[in-house]
Amino acid sequence: MKKYIACVCVLILSSALPAQQQQPPQKKSLCDEPPDKVFLTCSCPADTKPDPKLRCKDDPRGYTFSWISDTDQMPNSDTWCYYRGFKNLHPTTTVTVDFPEAGMIAVEVTPGGVSVDMVQNQPVYQTPAKDYPLYYAPLADTQVAVGLFKPQQPKEAALNRRSGAIGAPPTANRASPFDTNNPIVVEIRRDLRDKQSGEDYTISLSLTSSVTKVQKNYRYHVEVQNKSNVSVRLDWVSIRRTDDQAFIDKVLSALTHDQSPDAPGFTLEPGKALEATSQTKRSPGLSLGVVNIYQANTLVAKAFAPAYVPNSDLLRR
Repeated sequence: MKKYIACVCVLILSSALPAQQQQPPQKKSLCDEPPDKVFLTCSCPADTKPDPKLRCKDDPRGYTFSWISDTDQMPNSDTWCYYRGFKNLHPTTTVTVDFPEAGMIAVEVTPGGVSVDMVQNQPVYQTPAKDYPLYYAPLADTQVAVGLFKPQQPKEAALNRRSGAIGAPPTANRASPFDTNNPIVVEIRRDLRDKQSGEDYTISLSLTSSVTKVQKNYRYHVEVQNKSNVSVRLDWVSIRRTDDQAFIDKVLSALTHDQSPDAPGFTLEPGKALEATSQTKRSPGLSLGVVNIYQANTLVAKAFAPAYVPNSDLLRR
């Protein structure tokens, strides 16, 4: 009899206790996925110190994206490679990103799309590397702080024809030797969505700038290649940042080649390449400028695209 009384008491007590509300399972953030799924992989030729700057942002309004900024020393050289990659992680939402400090804008990055810049053979990076605001959302009204490696400015990085000590730690106050024997190679990719048509398309470009000594002169050579399946118009601002007007005129004349002067820059058809050469007695300077990318006369992207140009006070402004 006592056993049954005890069972009844337990049932009464348990029914008197308040029922615990079960919490709904928390939705897993895309930022919690394995790093190789969240972040783009740096495609510089070597993997050296310092470690990359990484950031993943999950905005409750439906914007989820990742950022990587990395810099690696080029093999057998005192120059450096810079990689900057934005990845839209959301499967259905486009996002507009504006990162002025990195010289980047990308309009309507597609779901799962990327915005990537890689630049080879640049001066050693500024230290310390800092955080800068990256603006995102449809009207770029929200920002998140992300790390960014930037090359030293021309006034800090001495341009010369010799090599420095490979692997030497960079400092902000030291003039770092920079070997102009190495061509500057810029690779750009943008996965974009056209606002009017809603169609997705990819822009993929390669830009190269080199300089060689020919007796007492310097021969400057630039080449641009359109790897996309869409026509683009490019305004390579870096090659105009010199007061050597003869150099500017000759290079732009070769690149525009009978094209309409009504719009800035020059048109590059899908799968096509253009090149230009100019020779001058003036030694090289490093122009850390950008390239503006137009599609159907609309500015759709901007990218960091340095170039060698005849040395000028304009480079220090």
